Amino acid sequence: MAYSKTIWVNDSTPALDATHLNNIETGIEAVDVRVTELEGTTTTNSDNIATNTINIETNTTAIGNLEDTLNNAVVIKTGVFQGTWSPTLNSTFGVSNYTDYNWTVSLYQTSRQVVNNATVVLDGYLDVDGVTLRFTSSSEGASVEASYTLIGVKKTISSSAIVNQ
Repeated sequence: MAYSKTIWVNDSTPALDATHLNNIETGIEAVDVRVTELEGTTTTNSDNIATNTINIETNTTAIGNLEDTLNNAVVIKTGVFQGTWSPTLNSTFGVSNYTDYNWTVSLYQTSRQVVNNATVVLDGYLDVDGVTLRFTSSSEGASVEASYTLIGVKKTISSSAIVNQ
């Protein structure tokens, strides 16, 4: 309920009596009640702000961790080779934590100079130690230029069956 202000004028009505003084007291009391309620709301809001700040910090950390995971989730290496080539995941490609990934390799012929009706052989595999790859490209005893795409997907987000599909 809104406070009804009394306009006081010297030597005039309204009289300075209990009715008018109690009106002032009632207004002061109502303001005090509202201030007390607002203080409680302020405390609740402060608690909510503190909780939200903690949640934001937690989520920011989680987002940072997710970004790190996604940034390192996939390794893709591409290039061209001829003949037999044995690169290593750690030395040649700089993937020191290569055992954390499921790997697949694709090879395809890039040179056009192949003897008519000759069979082109492209072979690529990962050695048992998981470090060395062996790529071979040949046609009727001659080296053929070939391209490779080597893809590694973190084991935490993939299985070898998925990667090799």
